[in-house]
Amino acid sequence: MAMVLRCDIGAAVHLFHAYGYPGLAPEGRRPFLEQLVELVDYHKDVLPAENAMILRSVLRAGRSLKTLDFIEGYPSNLLIEEFSTFYLARIAVFKHSSHVFDMEDNIRDLLLKSPLTSNGQPVTNFRFADSMHEPGIQLSDVVVGVLGKMHSYFTHTERDEVAEDRTALNEVSLENTVLLRDLISRSHEANIGFLNHVANAHDLDKLNLFLRFLDGIYA
Repeated sequence: MAMVLRCDIGAAVHLFHAYGYPGLAPEGRRPFLEQLVELVDYHKDVLPAENAMILRSVLRAGRSLKTLDFIEGYPSNLLIEEFSTFYLARIAVFKHSSHVFDMEDNIRDLLLKSPLTSNGQPVTNFRFADSMHEPGIQLSDVVVGVLGKMHSYFTHTERDEVAEDRTALNEVSLENTVLLRDLISRSHEANIGFLNHVANAHDLDKLNLFLRFLDGIYA
């Protein structure tokens, strides 16, 4: 579905906003799905024929459901209310690590409001700090910024253009690309939990094309 929606981002945003996604009203269920089917029909050439047919059938079948559990009954047009879950996930997954978070007053207050425990013991392996005094946070901001721009580039760039850009890299850019690739690979080898991203198969294919992982597969 992502490939279809990307064909006209503006129209997709307007459609989702018009129906209050991800908080559809029950009466909006059927017309919302019907318009998604229309989008699939209009942009079906971007998908393999069988995939387009299956996607269309799934969307049409959804019209007869009594509820769309994951996109009904929630506040309209509110994707994320707050981000404490992302902080909690890092603390829980890496419970034996020490976490230093950039100061976010609202996140800190939420976490301190209900003290965290593990097996009945207080969780104290995290703290919030001013990034001005934490080189580690400053460095992580740079790395996250690079990775974010990289994924945005693959999202908005056609595969043929990615291939052309890769071929056109100069010596310094090519070296930086190899360094980034190796950093990602080593991170994955050290702990698979270090990599946390959401991307579809088409974008991962473009990422592999550009970074050229040695095993041909993005970690």
